[in-house]
Amino acid sequence: MPRLWIRWIFFLSSYAPLMGIYADLNWQRYRSWSIGILVAAGASCLVLWIYLRVLEGNANTKREVVQSIQPKEADVLNYIAAYIIPFVTFPFDNWANAIAVAILLGTLGMVYVNSNLIAVNPMLSLMRFKLYEVTFAGDEEAHLVISNRTISKGRPITVAKMRKSDIYLQTSERTYDNDRRDSEEVDPERD
Repeated sequence: MPRLWIRWIFFLSSYAPLMGIYADLNWQRYRSWSIGILVAAGASCLVLWIYLRVLEGNANTKREVVQSIQPKEADVLNYIAAYIIPFVTFPFDNWANAIAVAILLGTLGMVYVNSNLIAVNPMLSLMRFKLYEVTFAGDEEAHLVISNRTISKGRPITVAKMRKSDIYLQTSERTYDNDRRDSEEVDPERD
């Protein structure tokens, strides 16, 4: 799993659409709360975007050949339908309801952060990332890959592993010193 604060950023950003809806619905009665909610939603999305950019640019990457691939976008839709949509109509007009929502969101947050749900995030879809379950050549285990590129069976991709997790981010293609050395050794036309 990635660091705890990264998992919480993934969780908070996954609720950014809900936060926006709550802010809109409560704008007239609770303007200062609505502004705070919008700031939290925007900040979580910005930190998520920055994290993905930094991971893509600075992470240790490796090249893997895709043996099998399964899109997992239905998981995002299930997440939205099961958790986010029911909250839209929940009234926020008294402390008891606010506490109930806070307890429920806290519980969902703990489950989300302590399980392998961090890649199931509607904000990733809005940022044009897709979620795939991929098996790499020579590996029996399936891995989750977050990608904003096309992934094809039998083709190599460059991936960065999220720290201490089984989730990868597909990065831009890079030239490795080993690739250059291998091509130099194999090239009979040289010299």
